[in-house]
Amino acid sequence: MKKDIELVFETGNGEMLKKIFEYAVVCGVEVLPLMFDENGIKIEFMDAAHVSLAKISIKKEFFEIYNGQNIKVLYIDLVSAKDIIKRIKGNIKLYLEKEYLDMLTGTTKYRIRLAAPVKLEVLEPSIEFHNETVVDGASLAAAIENVIDLGSISTFEALKNGLVISTGDKLREGISRVEKSKVSESKLNEKCKTFISNMYLKDCLGLIKLANVVKLYMAEKFPIMFNIESIGVDIKIFIAPQLYTENEEPEETEDKMKI
Repeated sequence: MKKDIELVFETGNGEMLKKIFEYAVVCGVEVLPLMFDENGIKIEFMDAAHVSLAKISIKKEFFEIYNGQNIKVLYIDLVSAKDIIKRIKGNIKLYLEKEYLDMLTGTTKYRIRLAAPVKLEVLEPSIEFHNETVVDGASLAAAIENVIDLGSISTFEALKNGLVISTGDKLREGISRVEKSKVSESKLNEKCKTFISNMYLKDCLGLIKLANVVKLYMAEKFPIMFNIESIGVDIKIFIAPQLYTENEEPEETEDKMKI
């Protein structure tokens, strides 16, 4: 191999990296900074409307081989890499060659263009972390999928005996309940309810499906935070709530789908 080509990392979990990059694409990110240090990679970005924020930490132990400690930062041109991201699977090797990244996935090599440095503008969310619900990732994903196509807004309600997600319009209504057996821990100061756009839930559903555990933090009129935990990866997604006056809140329905 040429001396000016450097192996950045190798991992067998290409699916997780694929979902992270896909989430950045649907958020409208055109240039994605990957920030390297001796502990791993950090990624931060907001969607174009400044409704959602992602703070991602990919730890060194996620990789079989990691040589990123001396790189500092790489700026990925996501616009040109969209079609390549769709083809990521299985084992990945990423090589740095001057103005490009060469990615070997499976038996195929792809070239990813690096972009010019951009100023990272990430707004820190205002949030209160006094309500925490810890839930199995697969159960949460199934609960969201049960109702996400029934309306444009979902209601998340944290209870001491579980988590309720509801949505609907005048023609279609549904409630999806994550039962207490799937909620490993709940620390609530009080019952809490918040309203989230289903468009933003759909965008991050792929990451939730890959999670071992998801911690939800809710406070009325503050962003909801999904802390998505998997082996070697910690992802925090903040989504600003849909705000209603008391008289405007969507009506609840008694139809229930239990998970």
